[in-house]
Amino acid sequence: MLQVKLSNISQATDPEYLTRKVDLNKVSDYELRLAKAQMNAAFQQNLLKPGDAGYIYDKQADFAPVQGGNDWDDEE
Repeated sequence: MLQVKLSNISQATDPEYLTRKVDLNKVSDYELRLAKAQMNAAFQQNLLKPGDAGYIYDKQADFAPVQGGNDWDDEE
């Protein structure tokens, strides 16, 4: 995974910062706080509350099974 270092505050506030392959386990505490703040801002922007158009109580979705292998759940 590619590790990206922040060179300045403008890079951290770049909306596309988290869309790159960034290993948040390897960044500094400051960079992690900035990334979490960015994720929280996006979450709050997309959050639907009761009374909002499109709000569905107890929304459930079905997901298709994963095709192919994945390395995160190997039981070695």
